Amino acid sequence: MNSWKVNVIQSWKMLQLLTYMQIFIDFCNFYQWFIKNFSKIIWLMIKLTWKNHLFEWTEICQTIFEELKQQMMTVFILKHFNLIREVILKMNFLNYVNNEVLSQYDDEDILHSMIFYSKNMILAECNYEIYDKKLLIIIRCLKH
Repeated sequence: MNSWKVNVIQSWKMLQLLTYMQIFIDFCNFYQWFIKNFSKIIWLMIKLTWKNHLFEWTEICQTIFEELKQQMMTVFILKHFNLIREVILKMNFLNYVNNEVLSQYDDEDILHSMIFYSKNMILAECNYEIYDKKLLIIIRCLKH
């Protein structure tokens, strides 16, 4: 992650308004694939955005907020692709959208993400058999 984004994350203050929290959640959502247990961490903050739910910033929310900030600053985001190394493709798809992360291990056997790709499927593709959907995802990711 570039230093400008790290500075923005570090300077992010307590989220006292619902709108600011929604902006922060949207910002974090882009990095969800790179943060371990993201959905479990952010769950309470998302719950505060629900309609008919009292927005109250608690100490637990502040702890979650600080933890997310810290993880986003220390996460190993996208490295350069190495043609020699083995490739690992993780796929996640529903009927209308698919997500892929292409990863490789470095010299210390740490798995790093190389490419993140997300695309909505057209209506005709939603009718494909499961094995055809998987193949389509692989082809799209490798083309990207």
